[in-house]
Amino acid sequence: LEPKPETFNIQDIFQEKIQLVDKKVKKKRIVLLDESVKSDVYADKSMVEIVIQNLLANAIKFSRVGDVITISNRDRNGNSLICIEDTGVGISKENQAKLFGAGGFTTRGTSDEKGTGLGLSICKQLVELNHGTIWVESEVGFGSKFFVELPKSNPDN
Repeated sequence: LEPKPETFNIQDIFQEKIQLVDKKVKKKRIVLLDESVKSDVYADKSMVEIVIQNLLANAIKFSRVGDVITISNRDRNGNSLICIEDTGVGISKENQAKLFGAGGFTTRGTSDEKGTGLGLSICKQLVELNHGTIWVESEVGFGSKFFVELPKSNPDN
């Protein structure tokens, strides 16, 4: 995979993906808050779209009725820090260690949704191809925060 980086507004991606998941959010009666701001990111746009869509789908998958998903971003050290946070079921420390591995780790969602277990492994690869980092902070019963940090401008300049 060879990224084709360009500068784009990350908020546009959030708004596009929010519209895409609107039916699922309403079906599960989840609150989706968009606290994003306009911010440039320098990365392969289609790769970032895949990452955001996957993180959003996972947040929905592991949220219960009435849970809240918040999408936000801010500038940090010349990068754009993206956060997709949910008040869902959370992830144990043991399972957090397996999340980004290539082994296909999977658990069922709150409505018994199935997955391949490959999504986060692919997200990690796509983020790293674009000079970024991805990580999770989570506590069982209190939800999860997935962070993606990507450059705002060409790191080679």
